[in-house]
Amino acid sequence: MLSKILIYTGVGLMLFAGGLSLVRKNITPKTAIRTLSTSQKASANPVPKSININDMTNQLDSVTEQYPNLDIGVAVTDLKTKQSYLYGDKAAYYGASTTKILVATMYLHEVETGKRKITDRVDGVSSASVIKAMIEQSDNDAWMSLRKKLGNANTDVYARSIGLSSFTSKDNLINISDMSLLLQKLYDGELINEEHTNMVLGHMKKSIRNYIAPALGSEYTVYHKAGWLDDRLMDTAIIEHNNHKYVLVIFSKTFNDNYDFNEGSDVFGAITKVVDAEISN
Repeated sequence: MLSKILIYTGVGLMLFAGGLSLVRKNITPKTAIRTLSTSQKASANPVPKSININDMTNQLDSVTEQYPNLDIGVAVTDLKTKQSYLYGDKAAYYGASTTKILVATMYLHEVETGKRKITDRVDGVSSASVIKAMIEQSDNDAWMSLRKKLGNANTDVYARSIGLSSFTSKDNLINISDMSLLLQKLYDGELINEEHTNMVLGHMKKSIRNYIAPALGSEYTVYHKAGWLDDRLMDTAIIEHNNHKYVLVIFSKTFNDNYDFNEGSDVFGAITKVVDAEISN
């Protein structure tokens, strides 16, 4: 009987000491449970993996060294961690049709600020139809019409206001870093409202001449805009797959006016696979 009393007394003292410890630390039993629960949730949601810069560079080197006739630049931005990675040629390129995304975004921004209306006519056609043709079909007439409406100087001011320091409207120059930043801000809803963002992304999803998506599976969602001339090929994309979301920009140009687009398709596919493997694994 005495031994049982001693046992009960010891347990009581232990419980009292534990409670006292919690009080001294300003922790109630409920708070302790909450803290444990939060810790368990945190461990179940680990910090997203960072891009392995050395590994990515080595793998891209192994691809690009097979194409010594091309200048190639690659920009990647992980849309979850916001980590950015640049590879190769970082100079401003003549952006060809890739900058049509910037023109569309600026026009819709001016709609939102009351300067224009989405129902406004541009060369006899609604501005909404012009934007659709410009992005989905890469219609150059539609592009020039909107550029004329906006004006080169105003477009440069807008580009600077959203952080695109390399862009010049007159010469249509932009580098891979700024193109990646443009797509990141578009996707994150920092440039235009949700309705207009979805409009632009919807057109990009249907845009012609896709050089990035063919290297990915059918389970991927790709919003892109390609640009091409006799001496260059570029494709810019926002890629969604499971919990992974990232921007991929690839610019390339040859040293003459005879770009081999079949070869370009191969190199874009190889680069896309390298980047996706690093982001997704």
